[in-house]
Amino acid sequence: MLKPKFIAALIASAMLTSLAAAAPLYDIPLKTIDGKDTSLKTYEGKVLLVVNVASKCGYTRQYKPLEAIYRKYKDQGLVVLGFPSNDFGKQEPGTNEEIKEFCSTRFDVTFPLFDKIKVTDGAGQSPLYAALTGKTSPFPGPVKWNFGKFLIGRDGKIAARFGSGDEPDSEKVIKAIETALAADQASANPSVDLLKLTTHGLNSPNSAASQAASEQLDNLLASPTGTTLSALITTPATTGSLRVTALNAAGAAISGASVSLTASGTTTTKTTDAYGQAFFGGLTPGAAASVRASAAGYSPASASATVPAAGKVTDVSITLTAIDTSVTASVTGTITDKNTGAPIADAVVKIYADGFVDIVLTDTAGLYAFYNVPAGSYYLIATKGGYTLETKTVTVQ
Repeated sequence: MLKPKFIAALIASAMLTSLAAAAPLYDIPLKTIDGKDTSLKTYEGKVLLVVNVASKCGYTRQYKPLEAIYRKYKDQGLVVLGFPSNDFGKQEPGTNEEIKEFCSTRFDVTFPLFDKIKVTDGAGQSPLYAALTGKTSPFPGPVKWNFGKFLIGRDGKIAARFGSGDEPDSEKVIKAIETALAADQASANPSVDLLKLTTHGLNSPNSAASQAASEQLDNLLASPTGTTLSALITTPATTGSLRVTALNAAGAAISGASVSLTASGTTTTKTTDAYGQAFFGGLTPGAAASVRASAAGYSPASASATVPAAGKVTDVSITLTAIDTSVTASVTGTITDKNTGAPIADAVVKIYADGFVDIVLTDTAGLYAFYNVPAGSYYLIATKGGYTLETKTVTVQ
């Protein structure tokens, strides 16, 4: 069996021998909703649910279950990808900025959104949808309406297709997602699991994670169809790393917490794994780092650290305090026109903070009300087409 101390040296060569050739879908150029160049290669090894979305459709309500399944399964490898399109009934007429604001304020969408595209056949069709619906697709045929769905497996191949009427949280969609998530990730990209395992074991040669990584490397070397490690690469490390652990007051790990690290002018955000850990590598030795962690049901907390010497890892623990949900109150108010004082009906009002969010519409008298809001400080945002967005803070005691 390979000794744990060799794992770090083997990781570099394992990285060189992932997939022999990227799936064609990964190579198609795309743009984010903010106009940045990207591609599906960003999500290689993940399970993708690709959806053509619209803001003024009868199925727009599906944003809510789409966000729900994204939050439920993202730590297992699911990513929901929204592609706005104005192809059907001209139900997505807004700009990218307007679409992004609508999704955020109305449905609290956090999954990735992309540049508005044409999904229907013919001139100007997005190359991505040409591949998803073309003759070589396992599910060929044009998209017929908004909120059609394509499920792409960890191997980059189309695994399933669903129509607009198939609710994102329906039994058949969830079953397909869970089946795709259960697929052997190592067979799609052997280096992924190795890196994840060694994150917890490099500094502890006798740890279970380190031993498991060793065994996995042995299996890859022994398998005639597995990855071939062609050479050892032992380039000296030039950067340091921080391993952040989110804990509750009892000292138990908090998985799924959001951890943001700022060092050398750059902020990176990651989600803690099943061990409550988020690993940040490639940091400049000696640099001051600021770390902030937040999780649903907890008040956010921060810590500071110094990046260790090259090749070293420093552990940073952050303890989050649970929010006392036994203390709740109602938050009410009226949205009015600043110029005329007239009440504004159907304005979107959102109250949110780490671990809590709620959205309502004002009634005909401009009134809004949120009930059972836990004690804490919140942002309150009101918006409606034709008016300037307003923001204020409220405190519930």
